[in-house]
Amino acid sequence: MTFGRWLWDKTVPVVLNICGIIAVALFTGFSAEWYIAAVIAAGWIAALAAYLAVGYVSEKRRVARVRSVVLSAEDKFLLSEIVPEPTRVEDRLYYEIMRLQSRAAIERVSAAEAAAEERKEDTEEWVHELKIPLTAIRLICSRSDGEDFREIEKQADRIFDHTERALYLAKSDHAENDKLIRRCDLSAVVSEVLGDNKRMLIDAGASVRTDVVGSVYTDPKWLAFVLRQLLMNAVQYARGAAEIEISSALADGGTTLTVRDRGIGIPACDLPRIFDKGFTGVTGRRNKKSTGLGLYLCKRMCDSLDIDISARSEPGNTVFTLKFRSVRP
Repeated sequence: MTFGRWLWDKTVPVVLNICGIIAVALFTGFSAEWYIAAVIAAGWIAALAAYLAVGYVSEKRRVARVRSVVLSAEDKFLLSEIVPEPTRVEDRLYYEIMRLQSRAAIERVSAAEAAAEERKEDTEEWVHELKIPLTAIRLICSRSDGEDFREIEKQADRIFDHTERALYLAKSDHAENDKLIRRCDLSAVVSEVLGDNKRMLIDAGASVRTDVVGSVYTDPKWLAFVLRQLLMNAVQYARGAAEIEISSALADGGTTLTVRDRGIGIPACDLPRIFDKGFTGVTGRRNKKSTGLGLYLCKRMCDSLDIDISARSEPGNTVFTLKFRSVRP
């Protein structure tokens, strides 16, 4: 706020004071000695100048306090509740208008949050209900022989994966409430993932080599979710039978877990965007089954688990690396 802008708002009282000074000077000049009029005019001018200076400094400090409150507020629609209530009548009118708008915004936000929470709960319930019969179908097919059963199990696996993604998307805004960080054995998590996806790997003719040791602090169920997405990618973009290597190592004070495949690779132009939502890239557009969600969900979950995920690729050698913190959070 500049002094000129503030003074412009004080135009009426300043003009009235100047007119008063002139009137008093003229009156006293006709009825007394001229120096008396000069003294009175000078005193009035000095008082007016002091009033304007003090008023400007006071107003500037008040505006600075309000601006500081506004900038530090996380929820801008609550400003009317934290901004100091003004004392001037005109300012109070604007303040009351702002409070009414703020309360209306709070009501709309609360209603939207309640509706979103209800939709999330409905989605989670629907996904859980869907997973029960899918699990049963997969179990029955795994114990049965015949090409038809293999195909049914394969399609059930695809549906199961999509329901897992839907469940994660429903929970993603409240991921902190569905995480249980604990010390877990990497080899056990990898073995569980390979066991759960054995049929997919067998049907694809995939070979998997593992060299995994050590333990990390993370949520094993969501780590398994990430590894499943990486396995599916390796199978989906393989050249012939997929060749997959999963290994762990200690590096830079942390534990790393790498998933390597010998598939067609990721073009260099696509590599910077592979974790973007909906991005399928050149290879994804050729493969009509690509959704552009798998790696996006991997990145979101890794961020939530404080895991650094990165990728490098060239034809015949694609490597995804997960880096964990070595100490308990």
